[in-house]
Amino acid sequence: SPRVRPFFTDNRSRMPAGPASDLPRKVAQNIVNRTNRARREGPLEFSIAGTSTCMSAFESLVAMHNERWQQRGQAGIFHDPRVLAWHREAVPLLARRGLLRLFSLSHKGETIAAIYCLADPPGRPHRSLYIYIPAFSLRSAKLSPGTLLLAHAVDRSAAEGIQTIDLLRGNEQYKTLWQSEPAPTFGCDVPRQHRHAEPRREKD
Repeated sequence: SPRVRPFFTDNRSRMPAGPASDLPRKVAQNIVNRTNRARREGPLEFSIAGTSTCMSAFESLVAMHNERWQQRGQAGIFHDPRVLAWHREAVPLLARRGLLRLFSLSHKGETIAAIYCLADPPGRPHRSLYIYIPAFSLRSAKLSPGTLLLAHAVDRSAAEGIQTIDLLRGNEQYKTLWQSEPAPTFGCDVPRQHRHAEPRREKD
């Protein structure tokens, strides 16, 4: 009969959470330079969404994410209306549970980057922040807003007591620049007929 089959999948990237001073030298210097440049042009503000602001922050992220993928002539994760509807329902629930970390960066009053993250709850040993979906404004790409916001997210997470930043799977170039380390990822292939089976009871 069909059985659950474990398998290996692509590695994910992980790095320790820590203050900006602990970042790789090249990344740290780039952050200082880009921050100074942005502030010479106008106010720079970092924020994290709460229960009352999470949906507006999420919609800004969706708009920037879609814009970038459309420029590539491809469909991003939010192209499917069913996926988008699921996230719109999940975001406020995650916020109320204290599991959502939706960071935003504004420049001259306009949101230019956002990162959709999940965090392990307080009390769990070896807590991680999971970097799920980053997005940035193409018009502000010269300021490296994604880099600036990720640095802020790492710094703030370390201050919260989070120990590890999990960049998840994928071979994006920025993960190499941040000197993240690969970590194995495992999955299970569950036969369809087993997915809705009743839980197995142990005999007395």
